[in-house]
Amino acid sequence: MSKELFENSTLSQAAYAFMPSSITGEQRSTLVSNVGNFTDEQFDDFAARYPLVITQVTDPVTGFSATVFKDTTSSTGNLTIAFRGTEVGPLDIGSDFVLATDGAAFDQIISMYN
Repeated sequence: MSKELFENSTLSQAAYAFMPSSITGEQRSTLVSNVGNFTDEQFDDFAARYPLVITQVTDPVTGFSATVFKDTTSSTGNLTIAFRGTEVGPLDIGSDFVLATDGAAFDQIISMYN
């Protein structure tokens, strides 16, 4: 179970980087630097297992963002959706306020549905 939690947390952290359809040197510098805090070994393992990003959707109005990764080491090609959490900035602060007062960030829920 701890291995699965580690893998899921790695995907979650990777979702904070801009992810084109394939993992490149640009993602290495982003994920190994301040965004992902990956070690070189973690990046190599991640890039070998998830060399393709199916899609990354970011709504510039609400701050919602999700990335779909495909596990190429799995015989079934499992897909994992990773959602970004709160980032510091006006978009997420507004959503966080609505979340705190209403119990849900409805604008981001609508973005996820769309």
